[in-house]
Amino acid sequence: MDEFELHLHPKYQKRFVEKLTELFPKIQFIVSTHSPIPLLGAPPNSVIINVSRTKEEGIKAELLDIDFSVLTPNTILSSPIFGFQDLIPDSKSNDKMIRTEDTYKEVLFHDQLDKQIDEFLTEENKQELLDLLKVK
Repeated sequence: MDEFELHLHPKYQKRFVEKLTELFPKIQFIVSTHSPIPLLGAPPNSVIINVSRTKEEGIKAELLDIDFSVLTPNTILSSPIFGFQDLIPDSKSNDKMIRTEDTYKEVLFHDQLDKQIDEFLTEENKQELLDLLKVK
């Protein structure tokens, strides 16, 4: 199946692979994709073959020995499976830090925590904390 995940929501890209495995346990599927999401639903005995083509070498297929079952989509994208060197948006400005949380729920939690800390740290509280740190 070529690019079967096209036009599918990421949640359904993963579920489609799970359903194929569940409904057809004795059938081997050969699938091409440009998305890491279907790999999240792939069975443990899946094999990854990276196919490339150059003018000099023609078409080349390489079996990749990567245990993607323990990788997140970002890690899969930066692995030899997809070959991204980094996943930093071009729109990121230099004055902002990259968020490294694993889930968006964690991003929201840390944003709320930062807000509460900022609200607590008045100039008086900052000085009190600095004084406590100097004592120890």
